[in-house]
Amino acid sequence: MIAFGGYLRSKQYLVGIDETANALMSINYIDIGNFDQLIQMMQICFARSKDQWKDVLTHYQDFAKEYQKGLNTKVVDESEIPKRNPPAQVKRYQLEDIKKWLYNRKDKDTIETPFYSPYNSDEVAFFRLEEEDLVELGFWIRKMLQKLAVDRRRKKEKNKVRGDLDLRQLLRSRFLKGDELVQLYFRYPKKQKSKMVFLCDVSKSMDLYSHFITALVHRLPKIFDYSAIYYFNTELYEVQDQEDIQEVAGLWAGGTRIGHCFSQWLNHLPAWFDKKTKILIYSDGWDTGDLELLNESMYAMQKMSHKIIWLNPVITKVQDFEVAGMSIAKEHVDILATVYNLRTLKDFIRGL
Repeated sequence: MIAFGGYLRSKQYLVGIDETANALMSINYIDIGNFDQLIQMMQICFARSKDQWKDVLTHYQDFAKEYQKGLNTKVVDESEIPKRNPPAQVKRYQLEDIKKWLYNRKDKDTIETPFYSPYNSDEVAFFRLEEEDLVELGFWIRKMLQKLAVDRRRKKEKNKVRGDLDLRQLLRSRFLKGDELVQLYFRYPKKQKSKMVFLCDVSKSMDLYSHFITALVHRLPKIFDYSAIYYFNTELYEVQDQEDIQEVAGLWAGGTRIGHCFSQWLNHLPAWFDKKTKILIYSDGWDTGDLELLNESMYAMQKMSHKIIWLNPVITKVQDFEVAGMSIAKEHVDILATVYNLRTLKDFIRGL
C-alpha cells in the first residue's frame, strides 16, 4: 500500500502521510481477498476528483504489473549460478570515504517519505514545500495582497511625479509666477482606503493547504487598512488575534456548510464594511449543506461588496465545476482562479 501511494504521487496524486495511514488502517475493515472492496477503499483514500476516482483502478493494474515484473527479475535459479571464489581484493579508500571518516559521518539508508518530490518547487503543492520554500511563498503572498489592496478611483489628486499632465494647474502656475516652465504638474487617481474580508475553508479536505492559509492570514492585516478574517467548516469562527490564528490546527475536521457559514457572516458584518470592500474566499467548494442557502448568500454578498475573489486549490478541469457549491458560486464571483502551488499563485498575480 505504501509503494502504491508512492506510485500515485508520480501520477500527480496528492497522497501524503495521512492518506497512506488511512489506507493502511482501512485494510482491517475490508475483505482483503475481495478485489472490488480493495479498489473502492483505495479510491476513497487516494482520489480527490472524479477523474482520479476513475483512474485508480487503471493505475493499480499498471502498478501490479510493474511490481510483479520487478519481483520476477529478482528470482534466479541458484543452480545456474557458477560458483567461483573471487580473489581477495585490497580495499582502496576513495576521497568520499576519507571525508566520512574525517567528519565522523556514517552511511544511512535513504527512506522515501510522502513529502519527497522530484519536481521544481514552483510545481510542488503547498503541503510539500520545504522550509526554505516557505520564504518564497510568503514573498508572493505579500505581492498578491499588495495588488489586491490597490484600488484607484475616478477622483484624482495633484501629483508632481506621475499621472496625467494637469494643463489647468500648469497654466495657472505660469500666469501667477510669470516664469518659464520649470515645474510640471500631474493628476493621479486618488488612492482609497483598502478593505478586505478573508473567508477561509478549514474543513478536513483543506488541511493540505495550511501553509498557504497561515502565511496569508499573518500578512493580510499588515497590507490592508481594514481587514477581517474568518474560518469556516460547519460553523463560522472569527479570527481576532494571534491566539485565534494558532488555534486553526484544531479546526481541520468535518465537512463544510458554506451556505450556512456565509449566512452567519452576513448577519454579523464588520462596522466598516461597505460597497468598496473586497471579499477573498479560499475553498475547494465541497458543500454538504443547503445549496439554496449558498445561492442566496452569494447573491447578497455580490450586491453588497466591491468584488468577490474565489481561489480554489482543486479546480483543474471543467468537470471540477460540477462539485456541489462551485456550480452555484461561479455565477456570483468576479474572479475565480486555481491556486495550489507557487506556479499557479504567480499566474494569478500576473493576471490581476
